Amino acid sequence: MEEEYWKCFLKTGKIMDYLYYKGTAICRQVMERYGESRPGMKESEAAGESD
Repeated sequence: MEEEYWKCFLKTGKIMDYLYYKGTAICRQVMERYGESRPGMKESEAAGESD
């Protein structure tokens, strides 16, 4: 997915396309570091749902 955003940025040269690319890269890094959810966290909390 990151590669698609990068290719789009290379094609258009638009700042927004670069920011989308960087955003997906940062998101991937965070998900790899912390996983889908933190230990002890409920599934609903991990999904951003409130009780």
